[in-house]
Amino acid sequence: MIAFEPFASLTETGIREYSGQWHSWVLREFNPYFLLYWMFLVLLIWLVRNQKIRLPVWNPSWLSWVVAVVPCLLCSFFVLVQTGGVPHFEDEFAYGFQARLLATSQFEGITVPKELEHTFAVPNIFINSEGKLVGIYSIGYPLFLAPFALLNVLWLAPIVLFVLNLGFLLQIIKTVFSKRRFVPWLVVCLNPWFCAFSAWYFSQSLTLLLVNWIILRRLQNRSFVGDGVLLGVMAIVRLPDALIVFLAILMVRVCNRDYKIYDMILGLPFLFLHFLQQKWVTGFWFLSTYEVFSKYHKMGFGADIGIHEPWGFNLWQAFKNLGLALLSLNETLFGFPALGLLPLVLFCIRGLWIIKRQGGLFLLVLPAIWFGFYFFYFYPGLLLGPRFHFPLLGCLMILALAGALRFRVSQRLCGVFVVVGFLSLGRWQDVVKDSGGILTDPLQEMGISIAPDKVYIIIEPEPQQNQSVFIKPLYWNFWRFNDPWQPMNPVFVAEKDFQQHKQWFFDNFKGRLVILSAEKEAYESP
Repeated sequence: MIAFEPFASLTETGIREYSGQWHSWVLREFNPYFLLYWMFLVLLIWLVRNQKIRLPVWNPSWLSWVVAVVPCLLCSFFVLVQTGGVPHFEDEFAYGFQARLLATSQFEGITVPKELEHTFAVPNIFINSEGKLVGIYSIGYPLFLAPFALLNVLWLAPIVLFVLNLGFLLQIIKTVFSKRRFVPWLVVCLNPWFCAFSAWYFSQSLTLLLVNWIILRRLQNRSFVGDGVLLGVMAIVRLPDALIVFLAILMVRVCNRDYKIYDMILGLPFLFLHFLQQKWVTGFWFLSTYEVFSKYHKMGFGADIGIHEPWGFNLWQAFKNLGLALLSLNETLFGFPALGLLPLVLFCIRGLWIIKRQGGLFLLVLPAIWFGFYFFYFYPGLLLGPRFHFPLLGCLMILALAGALRFRVSQRLCGVFVVVGFLSLGRWQDVVKDSGGILTDPLQEMGISIAPDKVYIIIEPEPQQNQSVFIKPLYWNFWRFNDPWQPMNPVFVAEKDFQQHKQWFFDNFKGRLVILSAEKEAYESP
């Protein structure tokens, strides 16, 4: 799972996909909202500088809590209206499926007919060597989702997680800054990236919660025993991220001449669950699910690195990916385009005071190691922003504010930027709705009405030349309507299964089959 060929060549697929990531960022950054945004921003800056309007620096407590309600409502809007609370990305398909496996105590997977393999085994969900339908991810995040899946309220999980994250971030703000400081409160509560990304079912949201919790403990100088437990939980959510945080804590302790680490071993028992999940999925305790699912998924550099086919990854592409991640943070960190990293520049000028306070060194070391680790990972992971860096959100905002609030003018301007960024939510909700190439409500948007006694075969459109691997099959829009726990009662069927096992379908669904495609009207199969 590790390769090191720093000057390896890229494949044609890799060149196309890496270029597509840059193209996607340019389209999001430079759009009609961009010009309107900056016109409005210049107007607000002029009004603030001439004292035509004033944003409060100190605030009554009741106003803080009124502001805190806004992001909760906004995240709920993204979940219930824009995403519909349904999975849009392959990762979300797998997390939801694995959560239901845990909720129904079917830890080792379920069995589906081989004739329906492609109907139920979408990417990141596959049939293993034991013939069981399983997911590829570690057990931590599905374990968090499992109670919601059991109660059939999976849509509630991201909202609950968002509220918990918001609470920790606001507590960090109160610990680092004055309790009555209004601008930091605004920065957290009116952050569009935080509200929009949290609406998806991604494990980075749970990692953000654990990272925030550890940051708060370091700021409060709590015992490292609790940090060890939190790292253990993080290890079964996202093992690489847990390793990064552990190295950051270790480096800080070494700098403080504290060489004891035995007080953090309480997190080690959680690793048993990680390896147990690998045993369920692969049949071996120490065989990673990625090694079985995608032999190209590796860290480091090499020509045979990729997702489901080689992309190639080298040192030059690593620097380009790092630049793309920083540019994307510049767009998303505070919600306004093109100046998101400016407060971090101000931190380098006037914000180093934070090192002197308890836990300040940890806030500096953590992002340095985090960016260094993901420098060796081939996939930039851009959605609304750099997905793999989302758990750093709280840390980066604190560092940015530590610098910006040392300048009197920037206190006012930072508040202006945040408010205007929040007002530019139109460009964010457009990205969230129908995200990942999956329609939020495909039946309504495609004008399809289904009969309860029919089985619909989804015919895929002809693929275009040099089509991106991120163009999703039409069938994936309808995967959610099937219940893997009742495999002989499918609503929609993948074309590949039908083409390979026509006689089986005619025998089992005689008179019920309906052909459905994007180009043609639905018609009954003979």
